[in-house]
Amino acid sequence: AAPLRTLRLAGNVLCGVDKQGTGIYTADGLSKLCDAISSEHCRLEALDMRGNCIFAVGAALLGGALATNRTLTTLDLSDNNLHINGAASIGDALRVNRTLRELDLGENQVQAAGARALSQSLASNHTLRTLKLSRNKLLEAGATSVGELLRSTQSLKHLDLGDNGLGSAGATHLAEALRSNRSLVGLNLCNNHIKEEARLLFAEALKDNESLTELNLKDEGIGAALMAGAAAPTKAATKLLERTKTFKRGAQPGPAA
Repeated sequence: AAPLRTLRLAGNVLCGVDKQGTGIYTADGLSKLCDAISSEHCRLEALDMRGNCIFAVGAALLGGALATNRTLTTLDLSDNNLHINGAASIGDALRVNRTLRELDLGENQVQAAGARALSQSLASNHTLRTLKLSRNKLLEAGATSVGELLRSTQSLKHLDLGDNGLGSAGATHLAEALRSNRSLVGLNLCNNHIKEEARLLFAEALKDNESLTELNLKDEGIGAALMAGAAAPTKAATKLLERTKTFKRGAQPGPAA
């Protein structure tokens, strides 16, 4: 029989606790799954575990398995209540993992401290292509950490930071980081309450950045902000409008290249 390549376990209450907090937590089932992922016989390439409430304890177990796994390329851990420590555990695994290309950690209460831990770990990872961190309350401090990652990474191509309360200050850190980044192709910053003056910084950043082709500032009025009140648009504004595509509402950056 052909080996299992894709496993979808979304919403299966793997650790005994549902989204309402009902049940008694147990990591027995997850431990067995991690043993299988760690096995030299594992051929699994895609694993969907979203919405299972594995918490930080489960993330630590899974991180241990990821550190030795050599087959997984896509992992969805969104909506699992990982919090700061869980994100840090996954980050630690990515310091040594060299196969994972797409990781979804959306809606996990990662917060700024978790973003800092992830960013520090990913600085030494050269394999991950897509990172999704939407709805994690990263705020400005989290944007600062991610900005530091963007200055150092030469491999990350798609980044989703939608709905994180980054604000104009956080967006400013990211715009500045884009000046020196040479790998990112898609960036999702929708629903982050970014004001006009910060939006304009992205147009300026693109004078130095030649890689970014997809920028999502949905609901922030990027076109109107750049063009309003200007008899003739600035060169940077025109460059941004010509070179970026707008994702549909709720869309994520594209698959890893």
